[in-house]
Amino acid sequence: MRLIAGVVVGLVLISAVAAAFAFRPHLPAAERGRRLAERTGCFSCHGPGGIRGAANPGRTDKTVPAFEGDVMMYAKTPDQIHEWIHNGVT
Repeated sequence: MRLIAGVVVGLVLISAVAAAFAFRPHLPAAERGRRLAERTGCFSCHGPGGIRGAANPGRTDKTVPAFEGDVMMYAKTPDQIHEWIHNGVT
């Protein structure tokens, strides 16, 4: 009896995981990026939605660059921005 109950519970769990994977929202890349930035704390320095940087006494202009426009002044390519995000530093 316990074996049958264990198998049933296992099948229910496997079905739940499969359903969660199959029915997850297919979001555009920009929304996935926004959610990732929100989840990992990027907005705490880059400002709400990444549009307004916070104070940063370590930089000559004393701010953290916003995602909008400012970051592109320092990056030559999108790959460079990806590298900065991946490594956590410029």
